[in-house]
Amino acid sequence: MKSSMYNVFLENEGRYYIFNTLSSKLIEIDQKSFQSLKNNEEEINTLNLSEELERYGVVTSESVDEIRLFKHIVDKSIYDNNLRMTIVMTNNCNFRCQYCYQEKNNKSMSDEVEKSIIKFLYKNIKKYKSVYIEWFGGEPLIEKNRIIRMAKKIKEICTENRVPFISSITTNGYYLDMETFTELVDNNCIFFQITIDGVKSLHDTLRPHVSGKGTFDKITENLLNIKNSDINKRYTIAIRNNILKSKIKEYEEFFDYFNENFADDNCFKLIQKPIKDWGGESVKKLTNELVDSDYEMMDFIKKNEKRLNNNYTDLYESINSKMCYSFKENGFAINWDGSVYKCNRNIENHKIVDKNLIGEIRENGTIDENDMINSIWTDKPLEQKCNSCELLPVCFTSGCPASWIMKKSMICMKENKEEQRFLYNIEREIKDGNAIKLI
Repeated sequence: MKSSMYNVFLENEGRYYIFNTLSSKLIEIDQKSFQSLKNNEEEINTLNLSEELERYGVVTSESVDEIRLFKHIVDKSIYDNNLRMTIVMTNNCNFRCQYCYQEKNNKSMSDEVEKSIIKFLYKNIKKYKSVYIEWFGGEPLIEKNRIIRMAKKIKEICTENRVPFISSITTNGYYLDMETFTELVDNNCIFFQITIDGVKSLHDTLRPHVSGKGTFDKITENLLNIKNSDINKRYTIAIRNNILKSKIKEYEEFFDYFNENFADDNCFKLIQKPIKDWGGESVKKLTNELVDSDYEMMDFIKKNEKRLNNNYTDLYESINSKMCYSFKENGFAINWDGSVYKCNRNIENHKIVDKNLIGEIRENGTIDENDMINSIWTDKPLEQKCNSCELLPVCFTSGCPASWIMKKSMICMKENKEEQRFLYNIEREIKDGNAIKLI
């Protein structure tokens, strides 16, 4: 037996931990075993815990080629027969966020495109083991009646064919009243991402209504109504903060607000992301306020860790779960006009359109795909340096595929100091006592 090349070794307050990036398992182990594994010593074969260590991927047979194993797991994820589809309902929005990158020309999905999507699912449903839909915009709930109608029909098709179906929605939350929320959940929409950019004064400045009025009060009223309702608690609501580096005090105040109002309900999670220049003109006014690096972001999170209750981490998710849908053979986005892309977040990015637009959906429910463009996203050659790195599975799944394609190589977490957040998440899990104890 040998120690896995994907082991990350950590000592914390006199205790010893290993996180395996391929299996996504965190274990606590005794010092002697820890040193044997870290140094890949011959004593590994005599460890009493060898069966458990092998089960969690911490040790493996000498004959196993772990690079080949990693590529095999990746290929299984890329070419699985699970449908992962983003449906962009509209490019219209009722907000005018200062950092928004999307063009707004009040275009929404037609009845013809809606019918084509339903026909596509009806014709192809037997190909898939599961169906996952993300409802996206603009602000998708401008088209809430169409979403609910489509969701009901998709649920019906999947139920008839015994194919599991769930969906998610990225919404600003303004139209997420109790009736809309209930209908969405009843039709298998169980993941919600809603942005609240700090306390009322900051949020209303960054994310005003198209009329110029604030939006904080309406969003939080909707969320509190949901929290205090008796609806089945089978949903997750991720509240996302988009961070500017000069507004630390306001974010700290919001974390206290979240803890007071939502942290007692495990259905609500917090996410922090830096505001970046994703394109467009409006964000240029914020250039001096943008977080420069993931290291700065990590420093901010560490300073506020006591306030960050219910903070989301994907540490334990599998490679398949963490992998962006645009990597996958059966992953794509259908725009409101019926055009089909690999990445919905780069539909309006002219720098990548020739590598993103793969076809369009026809009236009869078929999609004309460009196999050459599709192969750009599914074929991911690794650099030589990656083949000996313990962070390879994390780099592969945490990076943005579109950024990878534009830069023509995977972004190295070590070179960009982006492993800090990964290590911090492990440390938090250790502090919370969530490691598997093998001592």
